[in-house]
Amino acid sequence: CTIVGNTVSGNTYETAYGGGLYVSYGSNVDVLNSIIWGNRALSGSQIAVCTDFEFDPLSSALNVTYSDIEEPDLTIEPPLDIIFCVDTTASMWDDIAAIKEAATQIIAEIADISEDYRIAVVDYRDFNELPYGDPNNDYEVNDVSSFVNSRFEAEGAINSFKLGNGMDWPESVYSALMHCIDANTLNNWRKGETTRAIILMGDAPPHEPEPFTNYTLDSVIEAATEGPNTVNILSVMIGPDATARSLFASLAEDTGGALVLAEDANEV
Repeated sequence: CTIVGNTVSGNTYETAYGGGLYVSYGSNVDVLNSIIWGNRALSGSQIAVCTDFEFDPLSSALNVTYSDIEEPDLTIEPPLDIIFCVDTTASMWDDIAAIKEAATQIIAEIADISEDYRIAVVDYRDFNELPYGDPNNDYEVNDVSSFVNSRFEAEGAINSFKLGNGMDWPESVYSALMHCIDANTLNNWRKGETTRAIILMGDAPPHEPEPFTNYTLDSVIEAATEGPNTVNILSVMIGPDATARSLFASLAEDTGGALVLAEDANEV
C-alpha cells in the first residue's frame, strides 16, 4: 500500500502522532511491500508507535518488511518564542477583525512548522493621561497571555482583543516593545539557543521620544540586540503614515527582523 502526503495537524486535540501511520493501544501491525513517504505530524512524521492513554497504557508492536519509509529529518531547529504585540486603540477599528484573522493564521503556521514553540500575546494603547490617552480606558501595555505552547490558547488570546481609545496619534509602542523584550511578566524568554521574535502590529507611530519613559528608537533597538540572543522585531505596519512606516522599518531592520507594509489589515 502507499501512504503519501498526509498531514496530522493536531487542530482538535493538540496532539498529532504519525503522519502516515499511527499504531497504538495494544495494536500489532505488519507493514509489507508499502511506501510511507512525505507525511507530516508533530510527532512521528511518517510512523508513530504509542501506548495511547496515560492512565491505561497498552504496548503496541510494528513490524515493517520490504517497504520504503522516508527517513526523518534529524535537523533540530532551535526552540521558538514569539510575542504578538498589537495596537488596540480606536484607530484600529476597521482593521482589528482582519488582524485577528491574520494573527490566527500565523499561529497555525507556527504550530505546523515547529514542535517546540511558545507564544505570548500583549496589546498596547497609550498612557492613561491626557493628552495621550483616556484616563479611564487606556494603558501603555497589557499582558493578554503569557508564553504558552498551545495554539488554541494563543488564538483565544488574540480573539479576546477589545479596542480602547488613544487620544493623540502616536501610541506607547516603545513601552510595549520594552515590556516584551524584558518578558519577565510573560514567563520569560527561554535561555540558551532560542529564536526570539516580537510580531508588532499597528497603524500609528511611537512617541519619539516617549513621554514618562524617555524611550527612543535607539534605546529599544539597543535593548533588543544586547546579549547573546537578539530579539527580532517583525513589524507589520498598516496604513499610509510615513513616520510610522519609517520607525517600524528601522525597528525591523536594526534587529534582524522583517517589515510588512499593508494598506489595510486584509493585506497582512
